[in-house]
Amino acid sequence: MTEQETVQRAIDYLTKLASGINPLNGAEIPQGETLREPRISRCLEYAAGKLGSLMEYRENSRPTKDFYILDVQLEALETAKVSVTTTQLVEKINRVTEENETKKFQARWLLDWLTAQSLLELRDGRRYTTEAGKLLGITVEPYTNPVTQIVAYSVRFTTEAQQFVFDNLAEIVRSRPQSSSKSPRKPAFYITELQKGQLSPLSQSCSVSQLAAEINRVTEENGTLKFKPAWINSWLLQIGMLEIRDGDKIASPSGNALGISSSERTNERGTYIANSYSPEAQSFILDNLDAVLACAAEQDEQTSRV
Repeated sequence: MTEQETVQRAIDYLTKLASGINPLNGAEIPQGETLREPRISRCLEYAAGKLGSLMEYRENSRPTKDFYILDVQLEALETAKVSVTTTQLVEKINRVTEENETKKFQARWLLDWLTAQSLLELRDGRRYTTEAGKLLGITVEPYTNPVTQIVAYSVRFTTEAQQFVFDNLAEIVRSRPQSSSKSPRKPAFYITELQKGQLSPLSQSCSVSQLAAEINRVTEENGTLKFKPAWINSWLLQIGMLEIRDGDKIASPSGNALGISSSERTNERGTYIANSYSPEAQSFILDNLDAVLACAAEQDEQTSRV
């Protein structure tokens, strides 16, 4: 797990605890427990907000120098005796080159290069191992997210495959997309039918941001703009599942019946309305994802006319 993933998990845990939910099993924490005390809840919510701000600051304070690796650093790379994931392999490269204070080595550089070498192939929005890749020791294996129970796929490397990557690392770095003063605009968000099949409701109620984050996780390899939580809100307003009251978006009676609940919460900036989506409400949104995207496209078109 990367540091960013660890921080995000900490934020998720703190947010659930502040809401009176046990983050390990999704059960409601009984009233009267210390964690249900209002002052404790506010502190937990404050800590989650600060962690989020810190992560955002670090994201915006990344080094600007292009990645490079020295010969002595290449020699310092050691293979593991067991199969490792793409993430683990990339983390090892970035640890060795950390002192260079450059941009991070990106997993997509490696995966794109392997695809260009016909060791991987891209079909239906997912990477598969070719026969040549299998002979080299590259596999694509399913795994189940322990939190969401969603099945995803991971590219893994045997000891021999790891050494092959290290031996060709200089070429991989040379073949990466060249950075420029102005980054090219990413294509518009899209999701394939295969990726839709990988989406399923979380086992407990969640926020619209958490649901959008799960959609973005499944579609990350597409390299598009991010799916926005606001698109879900706009569509739910359009179909009457949410309504505006005193400037806040809250669940309508129809939304309540679907499994959307609205509650008042407090943070350091004051009180606000938070909407929570049950697994049934999440399923309804995921089943109508095409309608959500159509609503977003319609609003973008209207905005462009103004």
